[in-house]
Order: sequence, then structure tokens, then C-alpha cells
Amino acid sequence: MTSEQLGSELRELRSLSAETELFRTMLIDGRVTKRFAQGHAQYLRETAAEHGKKLTRARAAPGLEGELAHARDVATTLGHVLDILSAQIQ
Repeated sequence: MTSEQLGSELRELRSLSAETELFRTMLIDGRVTKRFAQGHAQYLRETAAEHGKKLTRARAAPGLEGELAHARDVATTLGHVLDILSAQIQ
């Protein structure tokens, strides 16, 4: 994985994280229906899982191993957050 590819993955993960935080705020404020909440949480979980799988399979270009490990950690953490959020919606 090149530096540009890793940067792109991290930007996508940051965007997904921001969307998750906005979604969480909307849940707390009661601005979404339960059906929407369940569906959107599932979408977010699946998207995070896809990024996690992609990063797990990826091989870092020389010198980028630390950045790849960081991206994997971000994807894993986001997945855990979304698992907890989904469980709370049920």
C-alpha cells in the first residue's frame, strides 16, 4: 500500500468516524426512528468492517509499516465503537 493509498484509507476512516459521531448525537437527541437507527448502524458497521479487511490484507510499502498499523488500529477501534452502538440500539 502506497502513502497515497494509506492517506486515502485514513481520510475515509476519519469521515466514517465523524459520521458515526453525528449519528450517535442524533440517537441521543431522539431524532431518528429505531428502524433507521438499526439500518444505519448496520451500514456503518459493514463499511468499517470492509476497511478493516482491506487493511488487514494490505502490505505496506517500505517505510510505511507504522502508518499501516495505525490505520488498522483506527479501523479496529471504530469497529468496536460501532459494535457497542449497535448493541445499544437493539
